[in-house]
Amino acid sequence: MEKTGLKHISEEDLIQLAKKKNEGAFLQLYNKYREGLKIHLGKIINPWDVDDVCLQTFLKAFLNIDRYDKNKGEFRTWLYTIGWNNALDHLGQGKREQDNMPTTSIDNSDESSAATRISAPDKTVDEAISFQEDYDKLLRYIDGLSELYRDIAKDRFLEELEYNEIAARRDLPLNTVKTRIKRAKEFLQKMMEEDM
Repeated sequence: MEKTGLKHISEEDLIQLAKKKNEGAFLQLYNKYREGLKIHLGKIINPWDVDDVCLQTFLKAFLNIDRYDKNKGEFRTWLYTIGWNNALDHLGQGKREQDNMPTTSIDNSDESSAATRISAPDKTVDEAISFQEDYDKLLRYIDGLSELYRDIAKDRFLEELEYNEIAARRDLPLNTVKTRIKRAKEFLQKMMEEDM
């Protein structure tokens, strides 16, 4: 399917295509919800962390899109809940308690908790294979980055290290790390778009 053909498809059809691992469909969903998710995440995390948590949220959503069930809520709600939980994880339990913030998901109902807690490792063989294929693809994209960005991207997106941890590990100034991560994200997004 051509890139332009996806622009006129309903959200429900985009979700179905994304469940079949159609990256173009997921990119359309990403473009539709990215800015709103950033605003949502910006309510609880530092502005310089919003892009990273947003990207991690979309990666988690893409890897687990098969778990989305429209009968339990809108896609936007599912995505924002994943983002909120990622943001809470990012803050860390101690920080949340110190700031008197919630320490659980924004939705604790039994019905939706299974749909939104996507970190559970109870995957079928097909899901595990699909996850591994997606992980391998992300790894190939990161390996395709220039040496200047590659190791920092692995530190941030695969090991999920904080900026200051990366700066210490790589013996770089914090602002240099932030700039390189931002550039790495731009290059990764461009690679994903070109690979469709």
